[in-house]
Amino acid sequence: AGGKIQHAVEKAREQVALMLGCETSEVIFNSGGTEGLNTAIQCALEALPTRKQIIISKVEHSAVSNTVRALAKKGYRITEIGVDRFGRLDLAALGRETGPETALIATLWANNETGVIAPINEIGDLAKRAGAMFVVDAVQCPGKLKLSMKQSAAIDYLAISGHKFHALAGTGALFVRKGAFFKPLIMGGPQERS
Repeated sequence: AGGKIQHAVEKAREQVALMLGCETSEVIFNSGGTEGLNTAIQCALEALPTRKQIIISKVEHSAVSNTVRALAKKGYRITEIGVDRFGRLDLAALGRETGPETALIATLWANNETGVIAPINEIGDLAKRAGAMFVVDAVQCPGKLKLSMKQSAAIDYLAISGHKFHALAGTGALFVRKGAFFKPLIMGGPQERS
């Protein structure tokens, strides 16, 4: 039975990789968006340990905003970028705030309350110019937006949640770009890179 289960898991990984436009080795299964985003944020910070600024928008999901705000107690400077009256991120403010101290930028791709689609490639370009990591909450995207990690090359980490596209509740996946630092949030057995 173990072989059949492993085959089913790898078949699911192939399907998720096809949906995300990435390699199967870049897909790590987990319990959902919150675990994926928490893992991505911790990995991004460990990848750039000397940088102490984290940038998010003022309209992030609590899986990002609560996680990041708690990091202020560990010495991180949290910068929250505003949105206009239509809910669109202020890219000019993001550009002004992003710099050599920026460890990561984390943002929603599609806002779960307003439906606003973020300009992911432009945000990613700002992150990369500063040498920062880019974490994307794409929980609302599968089945609604075309996702291509090859075309959105600035994304280092991207989280999705299974229940948003008719997978089992309590399942999700984290895209980790090849070469990006990865360390599991929850230690366990050898599956899914421990």
